[in-house]
Amino acid sequence: MKINKVYKVNLLSLIIVFLVYIITKLILNGCNLELRKWLDSTILVLITILLFSFIIQTLIKLIIYIKHTATVKKRLGILLLIILVIFLGIRIIMYDFIYMIFNFAEKEYIIKKNDKKEIAIVNHFMNINIRYYDYQNLFVRSNILKREKNVDLQNSEEINSVLKYLQENN
Repeated sequence: MKINKVYKVNLLSLIIVFLVYIITKLILNGCNLELRKWLDSTILVLITILLFSFIIQTLIKLIIYIKHTATVKKRLGILLLIILVIFLGIRIIMYDFIYMIFNFAEKEYIIKKNDKKEIAIVNHFMNINIRYYDYQNLFVRSNILKREKNVDLQNSEEINSVLKYLQENN
């Protein structure tokens, strides 16, 4: 009985967190705002953990059910369902991890320019690209690009000046 309660609570919390996340993203997008990277990543990690837990619990329930079924057709059907759940679970979780890896290639810095706070997002995956957005608060930022700067990787002086500026204003 406890497994069923934990299973239902896990499923319900997964659905609630996912719906709140999607609705929040839609509302913020309508207001030209976006979640900050740290909050977005934290919510995605929570969703991934809940999803992983749900998939494990589903597999356990299916394996227990397969032991109690008598016919070969039912066992084969349940076995195919287990393989499908494993495949879909791995795909979804791998997508989340790949998204988070690329998300961590971008660093956010809060900088002050002309007594106004801005968010500088530095993407240093293949080259250095800096995008500036308006700072709203701890949780959200504007999604309207103010300006963008590409840093030449061959010019180490320019890289050092950008890093020094970001460190001084952070």
